Amino acid sequence: MCELCDARAFLKGQEWKILQDDEVTVNYSKSPEVDGHLVIQPRRHVERITELSFNEWSCISEALYRYSKAVEKALNERAKGDEVEKVYLWCFCRSPYNHLHFHIKPKMRSHKAEGPDFVDYKDPRRQLDEKGQKSIVDKIRKSL
Repeated sequence: MCELCDARAFLKGQEWKILQDDEVTVNYSKSPEVDGHLVIQPRRHVERITELSFNEWSCISEALYRYSKAVEKALNERAKGDEVEKVYLWCFCRSPYNHLHFHIKPKMRSHKAEGPDFVDYKDPRRQLDEKGQKSIVDKIRKSL
C-alpha cells in the first residue's frame, strides 16, 4: 500500500495533521524546508491530476486556497518585519510513493530564492524545534 494513502501511517506519532476529510488530507510537511510548508493530497491513491474526480479536484482547490491564506496570515502574525512575500504552490507525483500531492511553501521577503529555484530552497535560518513547529501548526489552524 502507498504510505501516503494512509495518513495515519504517514504521520504515525506526529501531530502534524491539520485536516482530514473524505477527499483530502492537509499536513504540515514531515521535513519542512521553510516554516509553514504544507502538503495537500487526495485521500484516494491518484498518480495524475486527470485521475481526480471533479469533486476531489474541487476539494483540493479549496484546500490550496484556504490553507495558502491561513499560512500567510499565521506567519505574518509572527513576522517581525519579514512578511510573506508570496506563497508558492506546486504539484508532485514521484517515487517512492507515486501519490499525487501538492506543496504550499511560503516565501518570506528574506528568502534568497525565486521562482523554480524556490522549490529546493531550504531556509538556513529555520531553527524551530518540534515545539516551535507545532506552534505554527496551531496558528495555521486558528487562521482558518
